Amino acid sequence: MSVSKILREKRNARESKLREEPNAEYVYGFKFLNPNNMAGLEYEPTVYATPRPLPDGTFQKWGDLITHPNPTEPDGQDCGDGRFHAMLKPNAKYAPTNWGIPYYFRAPKSSVVGKSGEKVATTTYQLRIILPEVWHKLIRLGLCRGANLRGADLSDADLRGADLSGANLRGADLSDADLRRADLSDAKFNSITQFPDGFDTSNLINVDK
Repeated sequence: MSVSKILREKRNARESKLREEPNAEYVYGFKFLNPNNMAGLEYEPTVYATPRPLPDGTFQKWGDLITHPNPTEPDGQDCGDGRFHAMLKPNAKYAPTNWGIPYYFRAPKSSVVGKSGEKVATTTYQLRIILPEVWHKLIRLGLCRGANLRGADLSDADLRGADLSGANLRGADLSDADLRRADLSDAKFNSITQFPDGFDTSNLINVDK
């Protein structure tokens, strides 16, 4: 087996471990919300329930299990009415413009009504907070390779060695981020993408004017 194949298999194993906990009863994903805890989509005006604070000052590990008030029957579709939606990978393709750090999303497999290679649709869900340092680690491990991260707030993020090749970073805030050894090949930027002071952008080829 070639070295590149071994490394690829190890990377895929890490991604799978981070994406799903060892509990076969659930399906897992990522949910991108705006500051009002809404997905910001016309067909999904839902205010999502995030983990509640506890008396000891901490938060629930997983938020309350929420059931859709008008659940649809299974139809195999990953979007539509009567269901909640989540991305299977940390990709902000359908996120509201002012999204923050995504949440982990999970739902009992019995509540899945549709799924594609990109999204899963369920009639129930729970959310879990992703801490900033964990979010940045997911990026460093390559889970956002080729992802749409438009408008992402990655200021002050530790992105050393991160694989962001092919990612959409238009409008992203990378100010004060540590980008040493980060792979930005084929990533997409625009005039409002913010970079750390002194960062050499001369080798970036996909910059919208």
